[in-house]
Amino acid sequence: DLKHGQRLGYVMKLIGFANRKGEHVEVSVQPTFLSEKHPLAGVIDEYNAVYVNGEAVGETMFYGPGAGSLPTATAVMADVVTAIKNMKLGINGQNVITPRFKKKVTPIEEKISQFYIRLHVKDEVGAFAMISELFNQLNISFEKIFQTPSDKEHIAEIVLITHKTSLANFNNALERLNDLDVIQDVKSYYRVEGDA
Repeated sequence: DLKHGQRLGYVMKLIGFANRKGEHVEVSVQPTFLSEKHPLAGVIDEYNAVYVNGEAVGETMFYGPGAGSLPTATAVMADVVTAIKNMKLGINGQNVITPRFKKKVTPIEEKISQFYIRLHVKDEVGAFAMISELFNQLNISFEKIFQTPSDKEHIAEIVLITHKTSLANFNNALERLNDLDVIQDVKSYYRVEGDA
């Protein structure tokens, strides 16, 4: 996947998303393909960054060294010890803090993104047409497509980058792909951000 992403102009990063739109909030942490042109794509090694796109400030990024492996491991273990100590004392989860402003989680029908998907399919006439028709029925178009031979006989590997669609629509496509006879495996899929 990393090699295919690089070929298409993307790098893989573990991204924490937080997005507010009206009274809805979307939060997630997931491996994501980022365009090589995206400011977060250049964050490497022990460095961390926070990328903010706001109405008043536009695009800003805060970048600097993170804690590194040993300090992080120490902090995690300190948290584990504290949690165990609090469990023994019976004081874990005793306080509830209510939010000042109520928010709702963004429904998956409103979570919009592009997606990367890697498929192993039977290498036969009409296989791609069936896949394309399924995505067409769900109104999902492709931005990028390439096919490579697989190391397995009579199997081809297809890599797709979709145009923007809802997470609900993409999940529906994944379920329906598994029902197609020509699909050997849905090998992997990831969110995609930024234009490569």
